[in-house]
Amino acid sequence: MAEEDNVVIKMAEGTDAPSILDLLKQLNQESSYLAVDDNLNELTNAQEAIQIDLLNSSGKNIVLIAKINNEIIGIVSITELDDAPNEGELGVAVLEKYQNMGLGTALIDAAIDWYQNYSLLEELSLEVFNENTKAINLYIKLGFEIVSKNSIKAKMLFSN
Repeated sequence: MAEEDNVVIKMAEGTDAPSILDLLKQLNQESSYLAVDDNLNELTNAQEAIQIDLLNSSGKNIVLIAKINNEIIGIVSITELDDAPNEGELGVAVLEKYQNMGLGTALIDAAIDWYQNYSLLEELSLEVFNENTKAINLYIKLGFEIVSKNSIKAKMLFSN
């Protein structure tokens, strides 16, 4: 990333749908840690646009993106859990070539700010693969605590 490149973190809009779908497909190829919808390849731009607008207007969901020179390079979302209606689950991903530059931290910070100041949610959680120690350490640094663990994943809760 060159010095003149400015990263902008903003709420995703329906018009970002084509770029977000492309980003998710690329992230899915780059990472074994990312969980994406099984029907990702079947989603149309129009369907994704509607979904983004619905999520961002609910008060219990948000999609934020990181852009550099009009290219989306990272994404963070908080989505309300179906089985725990007052709990949101955080998910974050940054393109491989932009990792280790603080973008994941900046995206999570922006999501936590939304959660604390604007959301209608009571809890913020995430799930992370146990072998992804780099991510676990980052989440702990940002205020998450491990609350349960199995042989594959750990569940973490944000503590204000």
